[in-house]
Amino acid sequence: MCKTLSDRILHARQHSGLTQKELARRVGISLTTVYNLESGKAKYSRCMVTIATVCGVEPAWLETGRGEMLLSAHDKILPVSGCRDISPVTAKIPMLSWNTINTLHSWNDHEQIKFLCSELLPILPKTKGQHYGLQVPDDSMEPEFSEGEVIVVDTQLAITNNQYLLARLEGESHITFKQLVVIEDRQYLRPLNPRYPIVSVVGKLQVFGVVVCKYKEYLYFGQ
Repeated sequence: MCKTLSDRILHARQHSGLTQKELARRVGISLTTVYNLESGKAKYSRCMVTIATVCGVEPAWLETGRGEMLLSAHDKILPVSGCRDISPVTAKIPMLSWNTINTLHSWNDHEQIKFLCSELLPILPKTKGQHYGLQVPDDSMEPEFSEGEVIVVDTQLAITNNQYLLARLEGESHITFKQLVVIEDRQYLRPLNPRYPIVSVVGKLQVFGVVVCKYKEYLYFGQ
C-alpha cells in the first residue's frame, strides 16, 4: 500500500477529505499539478512539505513512505489571519516572479499580490512582517546570493545601511536587488559582484522590501 509517491499523495488527500481542486487552492499550485502528481506523471514538487502539512501527514512519510503517516497534533497547521498559515515548523508565503513585481507601483496591495503569486513557498516562520519570495535574477549579488536562489523579502522593515534591498531608482522601470550603502547624506546601491558598478542614488529611492533570508531546496535523496 502506498509504495509510490503518487499513491501516497492520493491517499493523503483522500484522508484529509480534500478534493484535488481544494488541495491545489490551499497549497497554491495548479489543479493540473495535483493531477500529475497523483497520476505519476510528475515525480516531484517543491511544494511537498506544504502538501503534507495541508493534508495532515508527515512530510518524510509523504516523500519516502517511511515512518508514521499522520502529523502529531502539535505539528498541524493552524489558520491565522494574513496571507500565510503558521505551524511550529513551517509557514507559507507567496512566491512571485520578477515580471510580476516590475508591474507593481506598491507592495501595499497584498490581496492583489497574493492573486498574482505563482505558488506558496514553505519557510521557517522567524518574523511577523509581510513576506514574499522570489528568485535571484542574475549573478550581480554573488557570492552571497547565487542566480536562481530564492530570497525572502519583508516589506515592512525600515531600511538601514548595509541591508539588502529590492528597490527602484527614480525614473527606472525595473526593480533591482542590491545592497544599500549610506555614506554621510548619500545613498548607493552596491552589487556584491565586483564585475558590476556601484550606482549612486539620485532622486527618490522606492524601496519595496528588505531581504531577511534566503531559501534553498534540494531534491530528496534518491529522487
